Amino acid sequence: MGSGFVVLIHLVVIFILSAIVALVLTILTQLLSKKEKRKRKIIFVGLAPFIGFYSFYFLGLFGSTIVSEIKGVDVGIGDCWYVPIKDNCKLTFIDLPEQSYLEDDDKMLIESIEFIQQTEKNVLGKTYDSVYFSYDFTKKNFKKYKTESELKAANNNQQPNFKTTTDFYNERRNEVAGTGFIIVGIISLLTTVFGLWLVRKLILGQ
Repeated sequence: MGSGFVVLIHLVVIFILSAIVALVLTILTQLLSKKEKRKRKIIFVGLAPFIGFYSFYFLGLFGSTIVSEIKGVDVGIGDCWYVPIKDNCKLTFIDLPEQSYLEDDDKMLIESIEFIQQTEKNVLGKTYDSVYFSYDFTKKNFKKYKTESELKAANNNQQPNFKTTTDFYNERRNEVAGTGFIIVGIISLLTTVFGLWLVRKLILGQ
């Protein structure tokens, strides 16, 4: 599913949500507000959900895109998303978590990864076909193993601490860019609130 189609779905959902909230607020304003400036109040509460939700969405999307470019983390909108592991090495997904693969310098090393673990020197993992592997970042050395015992023996007999690729993606994304996404969310929210305040001043003159 392309990113454009995903954004379109988001916009439709936001429109429906905004329409529902606007309808409820319009009815409540009609019933509860005083006659003074009632029409203007109805106009404001009818527009406010659309302005608020869409502003927050686009500001957040724009800010998240900037953070993604700077940090090298894809936010997951569209049919391909990725998270950096080290240097040019990253874990990439296409459509589904099952269609994940490890790549370095834009070269695929192994695909269909089910479990993965990152250490200081390498990345370990297991595919859905029960193929174990390790990749040394420094030496650029990739190896496959038939069993977990072989993988352990080649890595100082340490027990692997695997995570699912989805959990790894979420944790690594938050580690690399989590603070940036939070800042974007706060700035987007404050900007949206300020915009709604300006619209209220314009319509109601208060």
